[in-house]
Amino acid sequence: MCEMGGGEVLKLRYKGPDTGNSKVKVPKSALKYGKEPDLEADLEGGMECDYFYDKAQCQVPDLASLTPAHRVIVPEIYMTNGKFPDVRQGDQFCTRCTGRLVTKKEGNYKFFLASDDGSLMYLNGEKVVDNNGCHGEQEKGSGDKFLKPGAHEIVVDMCERGGGEVLKMRWKGPDSGNSKSKIPAAVLKHEKPKFNLADGMKCEYFYDQSQCQVPDLGALKAAHSVIVPEIYMTHGKFPDVRQGDRFCTRCTGRLVTKQEGNYKFFLASDDGSLMYLNGEKVVDNNGCHGETEKGSGDKFLKPGAHEIVVDMCEMGGGEVLKMRWKGPDSGNSKVKIPTAVLKHDKDVPVDQYGTIDVQGKTYNKFWWFTKGSSWPAGKADVLGDSFGTCDDGDKVCFQRLPKVEEKDLELLAVDDVGNQFRWKFDASNSVAHAAFEAFRHGKTTQKTQGPAWAPEVLKGSVTSGAQDTLMYRDQDGVRSFMLDDDACDCHSTLSMGHAMCGSGCNQHYGNCQIKGGVDKLSDRSETGGEGSGSSCTGPATDHGLTLYFHEGGADDEEKQVDMNEGLECTYYYDQSQCRVPDLEALTPSNRVVLPEIFMENGKFPEVRQGNHFCIRCTGQLVTKKEGNYKFFLSSDDGSVMYLNDEKVVDNDDCHGERERGSDQKYLKKGKHKLAVNMCEMGGGEVLKMHYKGPDTGNSKVKIPKSALRHDKPKDVDLEDGLECDYFYDQSQCQVPDLGTLSPAHRVIVPEIYMTNGKFPDVRQGDQFCTRCTGRLVTKKEGDYKFFLGSDDGSLMYLNGKKVVDNNGCHGEQERGSDKVNLKPGAHEIVVDMCERGGGEVFKMRWKGPDSGNSKVKIPATALKHVKPKLDLEDGLRCDYFYDKSQCRVPDLGALSPAHTVIVPEIYMTNGKFPDVRQGDQFCTRCTGRLVTKEGNYKFFLASDDGSLMYLNGEKIVDNDDCHGERERGSGDKFLKPGAHEIVVDMCERGGGEVFKMRWKGPDSGNSKVKIPATALKHEKAPSSSGLQNEGGEEEQDGHDKMISDAMGEAVVKAGPALPALLTRELLAEVAFSTILTPGNRVVVPELHMTNGNFPDVKQGNQFCVRCTGQLVTKKEGNYKFFTVSDDGSLMYLNGEKIVDNNGCHGSRERGSGDKFLKPGTHDIMVDMCERGGGEVFKMRWKGPDSDNSKVKIPARALQHVE
Repeated sequence: MCEMGGGEVLKLRYKGPDTGNSKVKVPKSALKYGKEPDLEADLEGGMECDYFYDKAQCQVPDLASLTPAHRVIVPEIYMTNGKFPDVRQGDQFCTRCTGRLVTKKEGNYKFFLASDDGSLMYLNGEKVVDNNGCHGEQEKGSGDKFLKPGAHEIVVDMCERGGGEVLKMRWKGPDSGNSKSKIPAAVLKHEKPKFNLADGMKCEYFYDQSQCQVPDLGALKAAHSVIVPEIYMTHGKFPDVRQGDRFCTRCTGRLVTKQEGNYKFFLASDDGSLMYLNGEKVVDNNGCHGETEKGSGDKFLKPGAHEIVVDMCEMGGGEVLKMRWKGPDSGNSKVKIPTAVLKHDKDVPVDQYGTIDVQGKTYNKFWWFTKGSSWPAGKADVLGDSFGTCDDGDKVCFQRLPKVEEKDLELLAVDDVGNQFRWKFDASNSVAHAAFEAFRHGKTTQKTQGPAWAPEVLKGSVTSGAQDTLMYRDQDGVRSFMLDDDACDCHSTLSMGHAMCGSGCNQHYGNCQIKGGVDKLSDRSETGGEGSGSSCTGPATDHGLTLYFHEGGADDEEKQVDMNEGLECTYYYDQSQCRVPDLEALTPSNRVVLPEIFMENGKFPEVRQGNHFCIRCTGQLVTKKEGNYKFFLSSDDGSVMYLNDEKVVDNDDCHGERERGSDQKYLKKGKHKLAVNMCEMGGGEVLKMHYKGPDTGNSKVKIPKSALRHDKPKDVDLEDGLECDYFYDQSQCQVPDLGTLSPAHRVIVPEIYMTNGKFPDVRQGDQFCTRCTGRLVTKKEGDYKFFLGSDDGSLMYLNGKKVVDNNGCHGEQERGSDKVNLKPGAHEIVVDMCERGGGEVFKMRWKGPDSGNSKVKIPATALKHVKPKLDLEDGLRCDYFYDKSQCRVPDLGALSPAHTVIVPEIYMTNGKFPDVRQGDQFCTRCTGRLVTKEGNYKFFLASDDGSLMYLNGEKIVDNDDCHGERERGSGDKFLKPGAHEIVVDMCERGGGEVFKMRWKGPDSGNSKVKIPATALKHEKAPSSSGLQNEGGEEEQDGHDKMISDAMGEAVVKAGPALPALLTRELLAEVAFSTILTPGNRVVVPELHMTNGNFPDVKQGNQFCVRCTGQLVTKKEGNYKFFTVSDDGSLMYLNGEKIVDNNGCHGSRERGSGDKFLKPGTHDIMVDMCERGGGEVFKMRWKGPDSDNSKVKIPARALQHVE
């Protein structure tokens, strides 16, 4: 109504059933207005702050894209040095604090951030304060920000690089009396978590990761998990633990309190343990110790479910983990925390709420609004509930997606008039990704614009507007969701809650009849029936909408296309024990694919001996129906079954045929990871597997072939030829198991058709064996036969199955296979052969579709090997060998090098051999990759004395013998583009020393030149945290001479043998070499050890230690290194000695000169010996990664090769 002037009148009457069809004034009882939802109803005090370590930069990175180390609730943002709640390190950390800022009064507000270093503040999705950069404590403010009363989304990011740490947040506005003051705790909130809980805590096990100081278990991959009702475990009572020592466990869940008040918590453990509550460490019982209990201070808790994490590591000896409390819920008595209060987040089946089949795919229901329903009281977020919160009978359910991956995920929307739209999530599309973050994690966005994310219309019509804008934000009292074309018109394909326009609500939505709310997918008026009125009056409820999701982009039947029938089974010989060992850690002898697990005496396919063997079968168990299943293993002797990494059947120990079963296991429809292990000690051998459940009509039956699958081999890059390994002086009439032997060298052969003297690169004519492996590529499907001709014995395996047996000592003789049906593709092939003496022959033929059914030599085009995937870095890796030189270069691959250095190129002359330790009587072997273009190349070696060059396993240059500087070359070698294996050997007897390598070919413009550093690479070694720490113990007999020969007069008699690191002989000068055998090994995170603090040392005096690994640098530049030791110490970097702190002395420091290092990993070795008295070993550095300060080298910079 509008009043222009004069009298003003507005009266409302009606006539109808409620008035007896009389025209009357509409009574008060019939007039209502919608009550705004209470935005604070689902909020609780404090902001959620996530911590990130070693991610700090001057410009605060995108913390939302990183995984936090842990979370804590903070009441206010006003932190200074040492006052950051529960931070785990004082420098090099970032924090992101998120929540809601609650304002009571409308008006303009200003915000201020003071920080050291950089910080940012976002309000309702908009950056309002930018205080970025590396700086001391500095404050920046925002302009005026107009806010209405209510809860506003707030995010504060901050990074601390080093020095002081500060983060303070202030405001000025109506709620502060327009004074600039600290933002009070009363106005900072976060959303209450909504839980769907089940009994017990989830405990994950980690093996061989234990340390005295419990490591960050959250960063490690668990071996398996189990649900435990309570934390009160003692010796042998850790549920489902797989070993008694050297394990850690992390137990997570919720602690439910009923009464408000102060609580204390206690952990007893052997060895170390930690307890976190709501992200804060409350009990620290760390260290190696016997059963010890430590407690927390008072912790004030409100009624509710509190996040709890308990970590524990067992090093050796007894194992204990007990958890107690004292507080209101225990009558203020110290008691075991009861089962009733320990919970974990419940796993809800994805099809809990029903499914719909569309175009051959099954979609799971997760969100719905039933047409005609009332807007639910207190619901202020259309994606406010976690999956599993709703009940099947609810009329309205505003749930987010369950735990699903974004890749291949689909969203299906169906409205009450039958329209069906389908979207495919896409992480590379910013709009689609923002939608996933909203549906999965409840992450809001004020407005995300990007590439169109258009639905596929399965039924109905769709707006013509490009769907390139997404909004999920607080709008007029409801956190609403809208996908449309420009954030401000009618062309929306999915709208839940209020309609939105830019930063507000637009009355013009009424022009196209959209009321917002639960949308009918297409908002064009021709779809009809949207209702009437302004879009800003509240969410519409006259439409119905249901949302579904589908994982993986394919149904189970489609997924099985990527699987082969049967389980992959591997055999292990002479490893059997009554208790089945960890077969996964052993090297198998042979492999076979089995269609089912139902074997007894003499019926184990392809087994090589009847007793003293183990078998491990792995793959997938495919279930068609959801429900409870039981599993049964019958075996002679022990057997174990794992399902989805959980041990479900334990039939271990030495026994005759015996069956054991599992408890009920609830399985969804689909694939389940399966592993079955069994060992046979002697006597009968049996392994049979049954199950009972929905797929069997609840009858106990043999698990059928159709339910057992294994993954198809992943596509690999192949290149020509088979890889053939040679083994010398190992030959027998019956070809031995070559897979268990160490080869002398390897060569690539184009085909298997070799006769006397034609075995490529063989080093002796008799008493050798060869194993050639790779892929046999077939083009046509059909039956094939295979033939091996050999002198002496030979064997052929195809896809893990022995197909030709031509074993025994004999002259040239051929044996063939039965028919083998092969599909087109690459098939795994292994051929073994041994030559005892006399003639040597090895020929391979076939007959089948690819040979026109003629018996012919298998052509080179059908024989391939897997192309190695290389992670390369500059230079060749050169090993040095001392006092081993001969006129004919010996087999250096069979010797142990004294040390290693990375060299950029092979072009060395007198005195220029990098880090060589003596000028005569040495050899060197340099290995790596030669990177080339395609074409013919020639190679040249100049040396004094002898040298050899091998390329891709073939000797191409022979410049052997004792001589002065002399050059020899190769013939033409055709090379394809890529990285080729190169080995160059050289020995220097005496006099001058020279070693130069040249080439001529496409990469040199066909000129003869030095092979440049850019073409020479070596494989980068994978690394793990910490350095390997070794000590040595020699055999008594003859050890005096061994050490004296190696180290001259530097040997001091040290008394009787002792079980220590390096006992029996102690060196006055540190100089021990690889001839010493370490007494024990330990991984140390850093080198900063003093009296009594050398990890795992077995005696306090008369020991040496060698620590090896990689030093990781992040920045390029000059570094200096320092060792402090008592007594002597040495440090080598990339094979070069850089610190010499040798001799018998007290604690003393020595340093290096400047060493220029690029970012990356560098080989590091540090040696130290302790004669007696105090023992000290510390390592420091100064350079770009330490801000040019001299500091302890941090643990994060030290790694070792696994």
